[in-house]
Amino acid sequence: MQKPIVKQEQKEENFDAIAPQRQTPIMVKTNGPQGKTKLGSMGALFLVLFLAAAGAGAWFYWQYNGLNKQVSDLEALNLDSQKNFEGEPSLLDKINQHILLPHDQEPKITTIENVGALKKQEAFYEYAQDGDSLVQFSSLEIIYNPVADVIVNARTRGAVAGAEIRAVQGAITIDIRNGAGKAGLAGKTAETFKGVKEFIVQSTGNAAKNSYAKTIIVNRTEKDVTGLEKQFNTQAVKDLPAGERSSTADVVIILGRS
Repeated sequence: MQKPIVKQEQKEENFDAIAPQRQTPIMVKTNGPQGKTKLGSMGALFLVLFLAAAGAGAWFYWQYNGLNKQVSDLEALNLDSQKNFEGEPSLLDKINQHILLPHDQEPKITTIENVGALKKQEAFYEYAQDGDSLVQFSSLEIIYNPVADVIVNARTRGAVAGAEIRAVQGAITIDIRNGAGKAGLAGKTAETFKGVKEFIVQSTGNAAKNSYAKTIIVNRTEKDVTGLEKQFNTQAVKDLPAGERSSTADVVIILGRS
């Protein structure tokens, strides 16, 4: 059998049909694993920044609350201090409601103890009690009862010793005595003069007897006692009743049963 005759041109055509054609490759750039790595890094960075910001915010909030609490505590303390200062007057402020105190002198304030021995030494302490306050200025000495809020006694000192208290204070001094036999009557009456600067309750105590039927006002120094006469509904006299001890006060009020 004869082999088929293939021309040269036909060979070349057949070879081109079965041989791969010459092609130019195309490079395709993808963001596969590399893109995922960059995204993960950025997320981690944002997470760290978020946590740092949250921590800083919490710290500042805690500091803010702490400062607010401190300010509130200080304001409450100042308010309490102010309330105490305004609501509780000092001993001298209380005494100054009854008698005008010298403001150019520094007082010495002590609490009276063992008053029985003091009474034996000086008549000045006759109506004083243990626990009373003794206030001593260079020109004035005062016994003050802080419980009853009354001046028990007062006298001048130093260069003006022996002078009338009214010359220093400019008020009428009063000695109140209980002649009715009712316990605490002199002290209760003294309270009615609290804050009245025209009068100074110099002392309180009992009269020589407790059977006075009516109140007696003794105007020793001829002061204007019109107000006292109206208050006690009686006419003032000049002399003390027989048996009554003398007094350095301008006016002696002996309280009776009516």
